[in-house]
Amino acid sequence: MQEISLKQGQSSSRRGQDLRRLLLLLLLPYSLILLRQQLPKSQTSDQGEALHGSWKSEKGKCSIGKDPVTARLSYTEPLPEGERVHGWLDATEEEGLWQGTLVLLQAGEGPWYGPSFGPPPEVVGDIKVRLLKGEKPQMETQIRMKEEDEDWSEPTKFELEEGVEEKPMPKPDLSNLLPAEDREKEVEPDDSDDEVKRAKCAKGPKRSVALKIAARRMLDSNPALPMAKHKVQGLHGVEQHELVDIGALQSGCELPSVSVEQMLDRRRHEEQDPLKRDGRPEVSGAPKEGLGNGSPPPRRDSRGFSSARAVSWDEKQNYLVADTSLGGNVPVEQLDDEMVMLRKQQHQEEEACRRIAATRRARNLCRGEVGEARGRAPWEEFFQSALWLCAAMGQESSKGSKDQPARLVPTTVQVNKASLQSRWWSLQVSGAAPTPNCLDSYGRQRRGLLYAALFERHCGEYRTEMQRCMRKGKLDPLDMKTWYPLCGESYEMETACATGLLKHVDVKCRPQLDSAADALGVARGQMDPKMTKSLDEIGKCMAKLATDRGLRVEIDSAQAKEKFRMSKQLMIR
Repeated sequence: MQEISLKQGQSSSRRGQDLRRLLLLLLLPYSLILLRQQLPKSQTSDQGEALHGSWKSEKGKCSIGKDPVTARLSYTEPLPEGERVHGWLDATEEEGLWQGTLVLLQAGEGPWYGPSFGPPPEVVGDIKVRLLKGEKPQMETQIRMKEEDEDWSEPTKFELEEGVEEKPMPKPDLSNLLPAEDREKEVEPDDSDDEVKRAKCAKGPKRSVALKIAARRMLDSNPALPMAKHKVQGLHGVEQHELVDIGALQSGCELPSVSVEQMLDRRRHEEQDPLKRDGRPEVSGAPKEGLGNGSPPPRRDSRGFSSARAVSWDEKQNYLVADTSLGGNVPVEQLDDEMVMLRKQQHQEEEACRRIAATRRARNLCRGEVGEARGRAPWEEFFQSALWLCAAMGQESSKGSKDQPARLVPTTVQVNKASLQSRWWSLQVSGAAPTPNCLDSYGRQRRGLLYAALFERHCGEYRTEMQRCMRKGKLDPLDMKTWYPLCGESYEMETACATGLLKHVDVKCRPQLDSAADALGVARGQMDPKMTKSLDEIGKCMAKLATDRGLRVEIDSAQAKEKFRMSKQLMIR
């Protein structure tokens, strides 16, 4: 009876435990709901969702959304010409505050997720985003530009645009990064190749296989390099690669043991080399007292050493010229250091005399004393003979007449923005066309106006306006952050006008420009007759454009002003 009662008690206790478990399972959802209602709102909902959308302020617009790949907050601010400022926003310890790093994305580029997406973009600064409490959705941003600002800028308040639907962020193209078994089978070589077996990664992308094969074939050359296995964190997990063992290379390149006698002998040889170059007496022989060609021996001081400076073999080779006083060309080994230095001094004096003569001639040309006798205007003779002035040319007009600059060359920025077709422009941008050739192509004209006059006629008003603004504010041209917000609109209008003018020049004078580019390649920068003729043809074409009254330069003023507004906004912030 006792056993029966004991069994009945155990069964009843088990039924009680089962009932309690069943009740807990039934009440668990309700308890979770109550617990969720009691927790603070910041712990149950993601505050970052309140930042999603398009925001606007007095200075511009920006958008914040959820990235489809990383599920992080993504900040985007548009710039002119398709560029964007992008940053990942991470929550801080302070409630309602996010912070991130801003990078500059070019047109058509997507966010940078890691090394598999190419080199990282340029970092331009940092940003803080603070969500403000109120009836209307508002937020504040603070920006700190890299290498320019030490402290955060003043807060800029943004309001959420009403009626603008939140567009989902575009998903990046991962076809070249994610593994595709079908593509790998098409591009992978035969598995029987031993190199493929050593380099193949079963789950890796196809380009990693090709890269490893090429690296293995390069490293398997003689002599073989020491290799060591290393574990590397790859795109699909830990990968094992064979890399060059730097430690083994260093140990193999160590010098053998050297005795004291060998070190002393090496030092004696090093000390003998400068003695031989200076003409000093050698330790193992008597000093040489002559050159063997009848020339006097070099002067020596009280110690018996030569007082002349040591001259290298290259310097002697440069001054190996025909000289009647030396009886013709003298072999290099018989040239004395003093003879070389004397010839070098004569060359310097001759060069100084030539410069003085060129300066006097140019001065006379400017005064009109030369050239009129030959039947030509002084300025025509000046541009024909005084090419030495081209070396002092920059990108701005010369110090001459205030109404019309005498020299002007299109800047690299203007040439790149114009998208020109002639081969001459690429030579100018790369520096293959020297500055004198560029000046001759735009200013060496005998029958027409200069390119500077053509530029002054169509775009001079914008340059004059910018110079007036700079003088009025006494602004430093080298401090772009100071003068651009005040005078940048004239600068952008001038650049747009110059771009449109260069397009006309490229279309009208393309045969002459291409011919000059071919002649420059043959002449290799020298002013031969063919090169001079080609430059004169460009000058004639420039003269026709300068006298063309029907020429109208199209300027996209709206785009230039919009670019100035966006650039000014970014620079001020």
